[in-house]
Amino acid sequence: MFVGHEFAAFAIGVVVARRLGANDATALAIGVVAGASAILPDLDLLVAAVAYADSLGGPATASWDGLWSASTAIHRGLSHTLVGGVGVAVVLTAVVHARRTAGAGSKTGSLGAIGIGLVATVGLVSVARVVGAASEMLAIGLVLLGATVLGLVVAGRTSLGVRAILGGALVGLLTHPFGDVFMATPPAVFYPFEVTFLADSVRFAADPTMNLVGIAFVELVTVWAGVAAFASVTSVSLRRAVDPLAALGLAYPLVMVFVPRPTMVDAHWLGFTLAPFGIVGTLTLLGRHHRRRDRLLRALVTGLATVTLAAGSYSFAYLLFFRP
Repeated sequence: MFVGHEFAAFAIGVVVARRLGANDATALAIGVVAGASAILPDLDLLVAAVAYADSLGGPATASWDGLWSASTAIHRGLSHTLVGGVGVAVVLTAVVHARRTAGAGSKTGSLGAIGIGLVATVGLVSVARVVGAASEMLAIGLVLLGATVLGLVVAGRTSLGVRAILGGALVGLLTHPFGDVFMATPPAVFYPFEVTFLADSVRFAADPTMNLVGIAFVELVTVWAGVAAFASVTSVSLRRAVDPLAALGLAYPLVMVFVPRPTMVDAHWLGFTLAPFGIVGTLTLLGRHHRRRDRLLRALVTGLATVTLAAGSYSFAYLLFFRP
């Protein structure tokens, strides 16, 4: 998944927090921490992208397969394991506690939190050194740097307690690897234990195009879940947020008549043609009869509904007319 990681983590964070008795504002804050934490494991893509760009100077060619092959040894490494997720969550939480206790003048609390964060950092870097090359150490280093920055932001922008922050971070970091089972080789989630979670990626159909569309729908479902969770704690009606302009998504199959059949190898033909339909939602920003926050939500939900209708209509059209 791409943005699905963040929306799924946000939704889970909000739902779990509400079930545990948190009020709407607290649940929303925990969801935001969870969603932001879900971004961290993919910071290793920066290293993988450099490795891929370097490989283009050799026998590799520019393609999705080439990107996955070049990044396999770096992306979805230690940061995409349960061990890595717990370690990064501890570092993030330690940064928050150290920042707050230092601001309150408690040297003991601050030094203790820093010590815990350093132990977790050294442990993760040491594991990275054992399981991979310098690139793996650099990758987990970038993830830890991101966790540090996020921890500083959370410390200053929220009033959440340490347990709530740790819980939100764990939701984001531990759910992330399970969202990567649909494209390329699934991560070794249970490392260092000799347990194979999945030997190959999950497939929804034998037809490569329908399999790709299935993956797109998984992404859409997670985004809808995140939006629905947000609506549940902000008293927003999703039904009223959808503008009739979303019906333009039904025209998407007409666009696909003029482009090659999308598959995992050429996934950009689906992604790059679907994305512009999401821009339809921005047209709702032209209206002035709603509050700014409501207009932004209306734009997001309308764009999401447009893309959903586009993907759905293409699925039916493909099965009826396009499938070879």
